[in-house]
Amino acid sequence: MSKILVVYYSLDGNTELAANQIKDITGADLEQLIPEHEPVRKGFRKLAAGGFQALIHYKPRIKRLRHNLEDYETIVIASPVWAGTCPPAMETFLNKESFSGKEVVICACSASGKADRMIDRIRHFVGRDNTVSVTTSLVSPLKDPDKTRQRLEEFCLAWAE
Repeated sequence: MSKILVVYYSLDGNTELAANQIKDITGADLEQLIPEHEPVRKGFRKLAAGGFQALIHYKPRIKRLRHNLEDYETIVIASPVWAGTCPPAMETFLNKESFSGKEVVICACSASGKADRMIDRIRHFVGRDNTVSVTTSLVSPLKDPDKTRQRLEEFCLAWAE
């Protein structure tokens, strides 16, 4: 099996669940993106501020990664969908890193299942150096962790050796 790194951002735990399940299925290493200043986590301000920042492609500072992408053959990008696109912390990561020579797969998590725009945005960044091989879109993973696990096992079979 190739050396795999799952890079994820999660505010409410849905993407964290998916990332951890991918790690468990594949034996991958895990890297959580952590903004230096966490966004609002509750109420209307969470939706308004987070959605606005996502729409303008705001790039906050994130804490230093513990893993070096150069050490991995496969990078799994696990991200929630915010206002149809990437959350700010993921935007920072995508702008900063190179995916040259990597197999890249995407796991999107949303409440609506509408992840196409976000996946296209990630492809835009990754596509500078190579292409995305496989994608999946999960709807509210925390609502049914067993179903999520089953979907992720099928997803991982498509790309993990």
